Amino acid sequence: MNRRTDTEYWRANASHDQLSDSLKAILTCWFTGQNLEHEIARQGIADIYPAMSWHCLLAGYGQFPDVAKLRAPEPGIGKADMAAIDDFRSRCALNFRDHAQVLAEMAA
Repeated sequence: MNRRTDTEYWRANASHDQLSDSLKAILTCWFTGQNLEHEIARQGIADIYPAMSWHCLLAGYGQFPDVAKLRAPEPGIGKADMAAIDDFRSRCALNFRDHAQVLAEMAA
């Protein structure tokens, strides 16, 4: 799923098509709009790489199921409070120096 082509490493990995049965099942589940958490639990790998990590990884690659295969969240799953997340992230950032400033210092 990677789209990088800047080095031989990334080009070789983009053409790699020998996937494990576990990964095939996860990708099939994802792209067919099935419940990824159930597949991760079925495989017994949630303690190694939980469903949320797969959601982040696949979304980070810009890979999503076809819109027609998406379904509403199951009952009891609330929407994320984005304002609270933004507030938390902003407060966490106070623990770190300005990124641009650190890069400028490294270049000096």
